[in-house]
Amino acid sequence: MKISVFFKKNAALITIVLVAAAVSAASLVNGFNIDDGPLLLENKAVHGISLENLKAVLTSVPNGLEYLPIRDLTYQVDHQIWGLNPLGYHISNLFWYGACCVIFYLFLVRLLAPWTDQSKPVAFIAALLFTVHPVHVESMAGIAQRKDLVSGFFFFCSLLMYLRFRDSGTRRQYGFSLILFFLSLLAKGTVLVLPLVIVLIECFSHRTRQSFKPLLFRALPFFLISAAVTVLQAALLQQNGIINQSYLGIGHGYEKRIFSSFRAVMYYLRLLVFPSPLTILHTFRFSQRLFELPVLLSSAGTGIIMVSAFRSRKINPALSFALSWFLVLLLPVIGLIPLATVIAERYLFLPSAAFCLAAAVMIQRGAGSILGKFSYLALVLIVVAFMAVSVNRAGEWKDALTLYEAGIRTNPESPRLRWLAGREHFSVGRYPEAFERFGEARLLDRWYAIDYALYTALLSLERREPDKALAELDTITVPRKDEILEVNALTGRALLMKGNQEGRRYLEAAMKSGIRLGIIPRREVEAELQR
Repeated sequence: MKISVFFKKNAALITIVLVAAAVSAASLVNGFNIDDGPLLLENKAVHGISLENLKAVLTSVPNGLEYLPIRDLTYQVDHQIWGLNPLGYHISNLFWYGACCVIFYLFLVRLLAPWTDQSKPVAFIAALLFTVHPVHVESMAGIAQRKDLVSGFFFFCSLLMYLRFRDSGTRRQYGFSLILFFLSLLAKGTVLVLPLVIVLIECFSHRTRQSFKPLLFRALPFFLISAAVTVLQAALLQQNGIINQSYLGIGHGYEKRIFSSFRAVMYYLRLLVFPSPLTILHTFRFSQRLFELPVLLSSAGTGIIMVSAFRSRKINPALSFALSWFLVLLLPVIGLIPLATVIAERYLFLPSAAFCLAAAVMIQRGAGSILGKFSYLALVLIVVAFMAVSVNRAGEWKDALTLYEAGIRTNPESPRLRWLAGREHFSVGRYPEAFERFGEARLLDRWYAIDYALYTALLSLERREPDKALAELDTITVPRKDEILEVNALTGRALLMKGNQEGRRYLEAAMKSGIRLGIIPRREVEAELQR
């Protein structure tokens, strides 16, 4: 009897956990994938728990890419238990994903309570849509993208604790909210907008409308933590030579970033409504002028969202909050902040929560109107369709080559996807297939001729033919050639293979190079110099 009462009382949570497990299960058979090499396989600092490893991930950037110590601590735990068995890491991803979906539901139940007497049904629908949404597969199936899951978990925990503090006034819960936010920032930096979410919550509160002075005192520590951690991460990355012009993708005027940000909002909204095609690499070019039709239409679409949020603030505060929350969560990922990648499905992990809340509010509202059961029927069809797409997409994350080839099928005009597929073929010795893909990339974009030449030189060195490698490198005639890490590294290797110690000077130049094409890791060059 007690068991049946337990299941009845917690039916929503149990359903969310089971659905999350069903969606994630397809990824358990997958191996390691893109970015797992530098972040995990080659990163000795996450191979087990020890004082030395803890110090490394907390005070430096041992992976050479990003400072996310909380995410790295989860890798240490995994390695302590599983070694380098990919199954264990995928099980951990399943755990973090399920936990994130559950906390999201609990947060919504408390958030919606003042606005509607249907808080639990709306929260359940939103959490269910969030759990099955196909744009989450990259975060769920990619071990390297666990940062989305861990940061999302602490993000929702922090907001939940903040709501509990507002209801009870207990300072301890406020302190826990600050700590959880700090942890989420150390798992992924895009959660830095959480203080703005708190401001939104307070603005929708009847109590705050009476006086904004308490809001300033409550929100200020969150803003200070956000700023401090952001500065810390930037300083560490700059100290380790990771932040540079090439990495940040700087080179577009900021006004062009603003124009393009409206297009990014609409691009992401389309992916959330119709999650197809899904690909590891989305093609997105910056707009050059404000008065371009795509920019104007996207600006109008973004304006409609903002007007809808404003007009519904009194008659439907839950919908108004969801629309406002959606725009706030998109701020770090629409190109305003210079990043190497402008559009990515993993960037939607948090913004999709707001989208799912808005969808849930409208579905529940439709269920109470003349539409009645048709709203719930539509919900069931959407959930089933999203689950099917998610399971299929998880299978495409089997390994890097499968992922890239799937991307080529959905985005055949992308030269980078063909280059990436060629790189995977090259890494396992399938040289004809590799150079076929490199050649296709070169035809689509002439700049990939540089990469074609670099891989040709690399193959010549593997065959102990340094003169051929040097001849191939001489065919590269681009500006700033001497600033490319791979050119300097391969030149140094070829000279050393010929017995010319001048090669060490080129390896040293490679370590200082500001342009990296992702073919030769910097740590590999560093190891060669230490021999």
